[in-house]
Amino acid sequence: WAGMMVFHLAAYFGSQYLEGEPHTVGGALDERIPFRPGWIYVYSSWFALLFGVPLLLNIAAPELCLKYMLAHCIDQLLSNVIYLIYPTTFERPVPPKDGLTGFVIGTVYSANHRFLNCAPSVHCSVSFLFAFAALAASMLPLWLRLVIVVWSLTIVASTLFVKQHKIIDAVTALPTAAVCWLLAGLADFSSLAAKFS
Repeated sequence: WAGMMVFHLAAYFGSQYLEGEPHTVGGALDERIPFRPGWIYVYSSWFALLFGVPLLLNIAAPELCLKYMLAHCIDQLLSNVIYLIYPTTFERPVPPKDGLTGFVIGTVYSANHRFLNCAPSVHCSVSFLFAFAALAASMLPLWLRLVIVVWSLTIVASTLFVKQHKIIDAVTALPTAAVCWLLAGLADFSSLAAKFS
């Protein structure tokens, strides 16, 4: 998991220093989506799933955990190749300056100071991977699987409400995640998982 996260951060932020002039994404439909600062807490809850989903999978289904982690790494690789070929950006609104919500939004916005790598959204594609993993984890209680799926989809919606992404970013994230999940499924993790179980 630590190796996966190191690769995630290095690829996502490192690629931004190799990219050319970004293309602006977004359209009229995006402008109709209201800016809802309070949704930043839902957006930030992604980090809980980033740790919690592989932890649950590792306990309940090590092979599925390895599949998820490989899919995550493929997602980073594929997404960053796309960013290098076609970098994307857009103008975000000015975040509120007062209160905890303003602080959290300001922190999230400033963490990606170059603000590139919009389409496909990694925040969304990894959220879809959470959902795919939950749907595949038949050994987990149904209620827990449904919570993860709904939570993941709500996070996707939050990226639009806090203006971290545009509709095209979320839409392109779904096929990206699906391809990565399918590619990861081609690997045989049974022997490797047995060594760690």
